Amino acid sequence: MKERGAILAGLVLAGMPLLAHAAPEVKNGAWEITFHEDSNGKQFSRTFRSCNRRAVTAGVMLKVMSERGVCTRKAVSSSNTAVEVAVTCTAPTASKATFKYDAPDPETVNASEDERRADGATKHIEASAHWVGTCSHAG
Repeated sequence: MKERGAILAGLVLAGMPLLAHAAPEVKNGAWEITFHEDSNGKQFSRTFRSCNRRAVTAGVMLKVMSERGVCTRKAVSSSNTAVEVAVTCTAPTASKATFKYDAPDPETVNASEDERRADGATKHIEASAHWVGTCSHAG
């Protein structure tokens, strides 16, 4: 399984213009991010810290959670603090998913994705992040 922390730290918002207008401001500094994934009964959890504020933006979380091939993304709804995106993939496996992102305040981010593949497989991912303070180094 890919190391999600490395993916998050290296990603940028390029290619995610549909989320640019809906992305709420989150604080600069250190963030603690927890992922929980349930894929057909197999569970995976990981918590890590990042000094990269982009790691908790809607565009990056959408890319990390729904990175699986040839996909289209359509904004279903958006507000100043939340966004919902429908993700439809055709390859390598056909699937449909719903991605939700909410940043109720500058120090809290929650995201989730529910996916159903054409072969019947399902996946549910939840991510939560909270600001923990300033960074001790540039990040």
